[in-house]
Amino acid sequence: MYKRQDIYKAVESVRDLLENFGGHPYAVGLSLKEENLPEFTRRFEEYVAANIQPEQLTPQLDIDAFMSFSEISPEFLALLRQFNPFGPGNNKPVFCTRGVTDFGTSKLVGRHNEHIKLELVDETCGKVFNGIAFNSAQYFEHIHSGKPFSICYTIEENKHRNGATSVQLLVKAIHIDKE
Repeated sequence: MYKRQDIYKAVESVRDLLENFGGHPYAVGLSLKEENLPEFTRRFEEYVAANIQPEQLTPQLDIDAFMSFSEISPEFLALLRQFNPFGPGNNKPVFCTRGVTDFGTSKLVGRHNEHIKLELVDETCGKVFNGIAFNSAQYFEHIHSGKPFSICYTIEENKHRNGATSVQLLVKAIHIDKE
């Protein structure tokens, strides 16, 4: 296991170039004069290069549970709500469902069609689940072909003006299943 470096320490290493800054290990805000930007960038990148661990260079997604769509029920959502509030030290659980397919209505969205608005099913139930996969357009052709794939996601509950709620899957990763 490696020690995670925090963004605050990286910014603190160049504090002499800043007008002000503040934050914590996961987020920081700062202001600096425009003429200090090149030196800030150079020294910040130098600090990161000297302190980053090799394991941190490869994106990693920790999956909390594998589940089928039939397991996403009102009772399950009520149980999930009991773990709120989510944030540092209490991340939203990430689920994985294998063998999902496009219901036939998924589409590209966004200014440059870079995101996918998903409507998915799996073989365990007939319910269609809505999802969004940001910056994942490279997978659209496979998804639209109707071939199965796997997704890793968090479950979001959208509250509507009329008081109703709906479930949306915030897709963190798409994996094309081997045929």
